[in-house]
Amino acid sequence: MSDVRQQSFDGEIKKCPNCGSVVKSFSAFCSDCGHEFKNLEQSKAVKEFTEKLERLQSTNATKQIIGLIETFSIPNSKEDLLEFLILASSNIDDTVLAVSGYKSLISGTKAKKKIVKAWIVKYEQAYSKAKMILQNTKEFSEIQEINVKIEKKIRGAKRKRLRRKLLFWGIPLVIFSILPTVELIKEYKENRRLASIPNERHIDAENFKLTGFISKYFKISDEGVNISYDKEFYELKIDMKLVAKSSNIKTEINKQIDTYLKSKFWNRDSCIINLNVDPEFNNEYIYLRHSKTLDTQIKELFNLKQGNTKTITIFVKATNKYEKSNIASLAVMCMKKNSISMDLRVRYYLENNAFNDSGSISIE
Repeated sequence: MSDVRQQSFDGEIKKCPNCGSVVKSFSAFCSDCGHEFKNLEQSKAVKEFTEKLERLQSTNATKQIIGLIETFSIPNSKEDLLEFLILASSNIDDTVLAVSGYKSLISGTKAKKKIVKAWIVKYEQAYSKAKMILQNTKEFSEIQEINVKIEKKIRGAKRKRLRRKLLFWGIPLVIFSILPTVELIKEYKENRRLASIPNERHIDAENFKLTGFISKYFKISDEGVNISYDKEFYELKIDMKLVAKSSNIKTEINKQIDTYLKSKFWNRDSCIINLNVDPEFNNEYIYLRHSKTLDTQIKELFNLKQGNTKTITIFVKATNKYEKSNIASLAVMCMKKNSISMDLRVRYYLENNAFNDSGSISIE
C-alpha cells in the first residue's frame, strides 16, 4: 500500500495530500514537494463534455452547443487543461470568422460563427487559467505555442473580413466619387454634339424616302420636307406633304382588320378599335413620345382620294433625360444625313367586350 497521504481539505484552506502543505487556489503542483494535483471528476468531465459535444454537433443544435461550451467548467490538472485547450483551439475556424455581412447569411455560416466565437471566449478563459497555474512549466511552453497560432488565426480572419468590407463598401464609394466627373464629361460631350446640330433644314423629296406600309399608299410631294429643332427644349418638328397614290386606302385597311377579326371569331360591333402610329427613321426605331395629334392626322390621310394631298406634322418633345438623348440622336440624323428614310408603323389595338379579350394588328 502506498504511504502517500490521500487527503485534501476543501473550503478556504487546501492542503497537499502528499506533504500537507497549504496550497494556493488553482495550483497544479505543490510548491513544497512538487506533487501534481489531479481531479478525477474533472478528467471525467472533459470526456463527458466531448461526448455531449459530438452528439449535439450531429444534430446541428447551435444554441445547445453554445450553451454547453459556455457552461463548461475548465479543469485544473495540466493534462486536462492541455487537452481542453487543444480541443478548443481546433474548433476555432478562421475561415468561418473571415466571412462577414450578407455572405454569412447566404453561405449559412452565421450559426457556425456564433459557435466559433463561443469557443474563442472559452479558449481565452482556459488560457488565462493555464497562465495562472502552469506558469514556468514545460507544459505551458506547449500551450504558448498553441496560443501564438490561435492569435495568428484570429488576426488573419479579422484582416480578411476587413478587406472584404473595404472591397464591398470601397468599390461603390470609388464609383460614386467618379460618377459626377463622368457625368460632367458626358454633359460636355452632349453640349458639343447639340451645338453642332443646325436649327433648321430642308430636304428635297428625292432625299426623303417613305418605306414600309406608308410607301404603298403615299409619296412625298415635290415640296420636300422641312425639319426644325429647338435645342433648349429638345423639341423636334418634321413637316411633310403627302400625296395619296390610291383612292382605296381605307378599304384596304378595313380588309386587313376584318381578316384579323374573322380569325378571332370576333364581331366588329363588339370591339373598340384604337389606332397607334410610331415613326421609324433609317430602319431604326427610336422611342419617341410624339404628339397624339399624329394618330388623328394619319386617320385623316386614310380618307384621301388618289392625287389629293395633306400636310402632316411629326412633333416630339422630351420629358425626361432618356427621351432627350433619343431626340438629340434623331435630330443629328435628320440634320446631317444626306438621305433619310421614314416608315410610319401603323398598328390597331382591339378590345373585345363580349369575349373580354384584346389583340392588335400591324397594317401592311
